[in-house]
Amino acid sequence: MYSSCRKSFVKKRRAAVVIQKHWRGYKDKKQYRKLQRGIERLQSKIRGRVARLHYLKELAAAITMQSQVRGYLARKSYKSKREAVTVLQAHTRGMLARKTTNKMRTDVSSDI
Repeated sequence: MYSSCRKSFVKKRRAAVVIQKHWRGYKDKKQYRKLQRGIERLQSKIRGRVARLHYLKELAAAITMQSQVRGYLARKSYKSKREAVTVLQAHTRGMLARKTTNKMRTDVSSDI
């Protein structure tokens, strides 16, 4: 009788240990999957932030380059227009000087 009770107890205890083992394994796997999903979300957010920062850095560099090119083109255009105005002024002054000189010559020759 004692032997059969002991065997029954040992059998039930082993069964309980097996059930506990499976339950703990299930709980641990569930917790591991939850932790894994959290890690994946965190990594995704970090990768997104890094990508956004990289994009913003490249955007700032592009804006700086565009600004420098626009400034260069504006200075080049201004210089070109200024040189054109200087040439035009020189031609106009030369024409006026020749006209004044010719008038003075005609006035002098008519006085003589």
